[in-house]
Amino acid sequence: MAIDRVRQALRTHGIEPEVLEFPAGTRTAEEAARAVDTTPAQIVKSLVFLADGRPVLALVSGANRVDLQKLARAVGARTVTKADAETVREATGFAIGGVPPVGHRQPLPVVMDRDLLPHPVVYAAAGTPQAVFPIAPGRLCDLTGAAVVDLREDRGGGRTVLEFEALRRLLREVQTVAVVGLSADEDAESYGVAAYLQQAGYRIIPVNPRYAGQEILGERVYASLREVPVPVDIVDVFRRSDGVPPIAEDALALSPRPKLFWMQVGIEHPEAARRLEAAGIPVVQNVCLRATHRLLALG
Repeated sequence: MAIDRVRQALRTHGIEPEVLEFPAGTRTAEEAARAVDTTPAQIVKSLVFLADGRPVLALVSGANRVDLQKLARAVGARTVTKADAETVREATGFAIGGVPPVGHRQPLPVVMDRDLLPHPVVYAAAGTPQAVFPIAPGRLCDLTGAAVVDLREDRGGGRTVLEFEALRRLLREVQTVAVVGLSADEDAESYGVAAYLQQAGYRIIPVNPRYAGQEILGERVYASLREVPVPVDIVDVFRRSDGVPPIAEDALALSPRPKLFWMQVGIEHPEAARRLEAAGIPVVQNVCLRATHRLLALG
């Protein structure tokens, strides 16, 4: 069986796989994300391309589309095209929708989307369109021998505009993080991220009109960014994507302006990102700040 081949390939690398099967299907990144209760950003799309006629495998974030020019540069090819279903099966031994990152019929050059790295865990296909397995992205990179590159198609804003070294320096320098949408619920993701950042030495400034005037994590809660009485270095957003524009406008109204505007996993707004970037504020979207902080060995 296809799943057994994937299990065996993972065991060869010392990994005892936890294969999750879903009868409803995990053929697309969106379906897989719903099945495991996460976002498409944490789903690994295993895509086969033909680079000057030879098959290559791209491990891509489910939230991204592949920029073919970037992929061509990464693999040293003049032309890159997406492989058809027959070629995918011939090269990997698996059907489209279930192609795993390992266990292929023949060795393939592998490149990995760097946008997968900030997540503590990602989910990849396990050989069929109904099965996935979780794995740390760093481990996935190691076992596939992938070259980590920028593969994301630029759709006019919303990409991570800082290289990792620049981001590491910035996160070492800043002191205050305004967490917009911070919940008082200790089980909420926003609370967990804020608590982590506080323990890492940052001052957390809660922003949530629901709790205005109260305290969360020992800090006074403000109704909006404009009410915060101290300089804000990072704006960390836990709101729906359609709620980002007014938060961006509040950030632009601050003096001094923030050094970074961060949208957590599942949150993107390219238009707001363009406006912020045009004003000189770097933007990161659809990425966990806590996971990135750990990835950069700052925690």
